[in-house]
Amino acid sequence: MVFGPEVGPSLFEPSVAYMIGVTWPEEEQERFAAMKSLQSTTDRSLGKIAPLIQEEKAWIKEQWGNEFKFLRGHGLRIYKRDEREEGREILKILLQNGGSGYKPARARKEGNE
Repeated sequence: MVFGPEVGPSLFEPSVAYMIGVTWPEEEQERFAAMKSLQSTTDRSLGKIAPLIQEEKAWIKEQWGNEFKFLRGHGLRIYKRDEREEGREILKILLQNGGSGYKPARARKEGNE
């Protein structure tokens, strides 16, 4: 199956091997690297959120059970990208502060402080 406009016969011979030389200016390489570093945490153009790192997963599992419960415990929804990003920011702050001494609301309600 061929896609795109029909432009006529190819100038390339199917039985011939071709070598193509390509250069990429250093300035463009730097721009590309900067763009990739921005996308490493959150790909906003596609609405994707970077996966949790192992430490974050382990803490959420230990304290909350899963990310859904963690977000709900903070009044956030997992299906709303901006709220999920806010939850990730909360999580990072909690882990930067050691994460110790913090009890989820469910634990406080049960009197397990």
